[in-house]
Amino acid sequence: MTCFWDGIIQSLSLEDFRIISDFKRKPNPRQLAEFLKSKNKYVEHVLCQNESISEKQKEECFEAIKELNIDRINNGYFCSCFDPFLMLLCELFCIHIIHKYNGTVIEYKNIYLNRKTVTYHSSSSHFWF
Repeated sequence: MTCFWDGIIQSLSLEDFRIISDFKRKPNPRQLAEFLKSKNKYVEHVLCQNESISEKQKEECFEAIKELNIDRINNGYFCSCFDPFLMLLCELFCIHIIHKYNGTVIEYKNIYLNRKTVTYHSSSSHFWF
């Protein structure tokens, strides 16, 4: 089950990927996970629900991404309501993310630039664009 990674891939164009990479075509789920791990950083330009992210939260998000086991991405990814990968996407791609998580709307915004808005949906067992 790679629905989390598939949803992200579907939401971003090849041009989006080319802004921060040299991808010749859209990545597959494993390539995307590897790419995001390689670009892992403390998110400095993201608001969650229009609030700044604390230093502790930044550290926890960084560690969560660092600890992702790439070999297990086919077993699914439990996307959270304060998701480190969605925050990293917002930071790297300068996108506004609306995440409809089990009926609750969570927004991630880049404080400098939001080139486009993407909306993701998730339930306790599925994630989609």
